[in-house]
Amino acid sequence: MLFQTETDSSIPKQVVVLTMERAATLTRLIRSLKLAEYERHARVHLLFSVDAVASRDGGTASLERQQAQEKVLQVIENTDWHQGLKSVQLHFDNAGLKSSWLEATVHENADYIVMLEDDMEVSSAWHSFVLGADRANITSVPGFANLCLHPLSRLKSDKSCSELSAFSKRHFACSWGPVWRVDRWYEFVRWANGLHAQNLKPYIPIWASEANKFNKMLNNRLDVQSAWTKRWLIQSQHYTLVYNVEGCTLGNRTIGKKGSFYAVNHKEKGEHYPKKLNFQTNQTLLANAGTFSRSAEALFGLRREPGARGDVQVQNQTLLDDKHARTFDWASFDLEQTNNGNAAVFNISK
Repeated sequence: MLFQTETDSSIPKQVVVLTMERAATLTRLIRSLKLAEYERHARVHLLFSVDAVASRDGGTASLERQQAQEKVLQVIENTDWHQGLKSVQLHFDNAGLKSSWLEATVHENADYIVMLEDDMEVSSAWHSFVLGADRANITSVPGFANLCLHPLSRLKSDKSCSELSAFSKRHFACSWGPVWRVDRWYEFVRWANGLHAQNLKPYIPIWASEANKFNKMLNNRLDVQSAWTKRWLIQSQHYTLVYNVEGCTLGNRTIGKKGSFYAVNHKEKGEHYPKKLNFQTNQTLLANAGTFSRSAEALFGLRREPGARGDVQVQNQTLLDDKHARTFDWASFDLEQTNNGNAAVFNISK
């Protein structure tokens, strides 16, 4: 069920917050979104996707969990959002993480969709960062699918932090703050729904990077969207744009350090983490710590002509995956996995 609290006809960006029963962490995320720097006429659609609670065995949820969700709904109801439309998508049955991602309702006027889980927190500069990437035309690079606000990888930086050196194109399944171009998001969702309709899972061929990791996730029946994203990126030869600002300089000042991101995930206790992992240690939200207040000048220092495309580096392994993907028979591969019972066919050494 979807309901909204304001009418707005021009909303270029949409933020989807996936939540269920963590009112305290949701409050922290909302606070960071409201404190972010938005341009005067920036319009952002804030959609809360609220999954239904259920017991661990799939039955009726405990009274404690039901009450926890009531607190979540109260937090959402009490949230004043002045940047655009605020709406809520309620699931009447427990959808799980993957389906919550894939079933998010997209506003018809959105050009980018940002996916955030409720134990995340965003930098005050997250919106400026996305705008800068868009205006520098690096989101127009061939094959661009999404920009990751929190890339886990550590990329080599040449310290200059221009849009050509701070970024790299990878088949990286960004789970923490992907900023999808809406047309690519639709392509991905249609592909995932088509595979699911055939009762197929997005297994990855052994020649592809991280195949063992993602195939293990599928064989262990983990409820994650990342395996689906990884397979689509390789099969369609699209990319996630990741960045690294560690050690970058602006003038004579170092502006980025290890663990500096435009969004962080605190990995709070919840459906996928029974215990709190204290993941926030040594992570810094860029601009919130006062070390990265001029992000536009730092990351997008090379001014481009209108319509120019950033010549962003592609990781070598991604190039190899693309080379295989261009001639690979994906239909036969999926049929083979079905005939062999899926799990038995993957003998992949670490």
